[in-house]
Amino acid sequence: EIGDHERALTLFSRALAIEEREDTVESSTLHNVGGAYFGLQDYEQASHVFDRALELDMDRHGEKGAEIVASILLLGSAHEALSEIETAYELYMHALTICGGDHPSLEACREALQRVAPPDDGLTD
Repeated sequence: EIGDHERALTLFSRALAIEEREDTVESSTLHNVGGAYFGLQDYEQASHVFDRALELDMDRHGEKGAEIVASILLLGSAHEALSEIETAYELYMHALTICGGDHPSLEACREALQRVAPPDDGLTD
């Protein structure tokens, strides 16, 4: 499985390099690169890549755009994996405030929050 993640990182990094040369970087490509780092358990590097994706999304869609939720959740997952629970919680809460009742990531936001929520916030069972 590690070999699969290493191969994925190589391929996605090549795609990112092409996008960077052509000034056409997409957050989905950054999600793929960050996901490969995450799969390799290099959570620090994953968080840097996911942060870059979030910055790109915010530049394009604003701080409250529904399109930025995926990047927020991925960045939160990297912080969660790094045991930076407060940061993950803040990111997940931000994602939840953006999600409307019909947002496709609403349930993912709720599940993520339940994993990291302090016992007294009413989000855990």
